Amino acid sequence: MSDEKFDYAHTAKRELVALALFLIAGIGLLPIAVYLVGGIVFGEHPDGLGAFVTDMWDSLLDGDLATWFLVLSPYLVWIASRLTWRGIRRPYGRTTS
Repeated sequence: MSDEKFDYAHTAKRELVALALFLIAGIGLLPIAVYLVGGIVFGEHPDGLGAFVTDMWDSLLDGDLATWFLVLSPYLVWIASRLTWRGIRRPYGRTTS
């Protein structure tokens, strides 16, 4: 019984660390990437990178769902990739003998 609790605690800790790292990347690095790609596709933001990042952080604090989705997207891609890999590796219909 204690082994199961340890496994769940270890898994939860690992997921929280992954969430924290991807959230830091989503808040710190993703706005810069969006700014650079947006500058190429749509043209420069009128007030520059600093104003763009400030606007994005303000949107986060205001609870804008699209901005939160953008910031959480690295973690969501990570989860989707892991679930896809798990489905490819061990399909539900396959039994092990």
